Amino acid sequence: MFHLLLLPSLALAVRHSTDQEIRQIVEKLHGVVAKQGGLIEELARTVSDQSAHIEQLELEHQDQETEIRILRHRLKGLHRKLGDLQWDSIHTSASAACSHLKPSMTKTVLPFVEEVSCGMVCAASNTRFTKCVAMIRFNVMRTGRMVEAVPFGEIWVREDACRSSSYTLGTELLKEDTLGYYSVCCCGL
Repeated sequence: MFHLLLLPSLALAVRHSTDQEIRQIVEKLHGVVAKQGGLIEELARTVSDQSAHIEQLELEHQDQETEIRILRHRLKGLHRKLGDLQWDSIHTSASAACSHLKPSMTKTVLPFVEEVSCGMVCAASNTRFTKCVAMIRFNVMRTGRMVEAVPFGEIWVREDACRSSSYTLGTELLKEDTLGYYSVCCCGL
């Protein structure tokens, strides 16, 4: 019987001990949850900061892409201007060579048309310069500033090209750059 009397007390003590352990576990869990909540809030702030940083980087990237497009457009314009300047220099040289042929005659220079004589080019030019003086052929071997005494080009004058269409000496009408051979027709009044 003594055992029976102890049993309710023992059960009460075990229950009290278990309740206390459960409270301690619950308190520990509350601490862990609070700590995890703090970590989650900190992680959320970090994610928000990173998102803002990524947005800023994307805006900077867009600005850089726009600047690259603008610079590429400007570079194309500069290439075009450089090409125009090179052609202008060659045209000036061709005009100088043409004017030297018959100093007393007013002349102009027209692009050579392959398989057509310079006489035909001058006659069909829709200008007052319809008389062929000669064909001038250039070989532009270098462009840019010369730093040593080396050939940068060659020039030939062919007066017989006014009548012959058998010359295929190149034309600037088909060229993209200023290097290589091309020919012009020197036409006068």
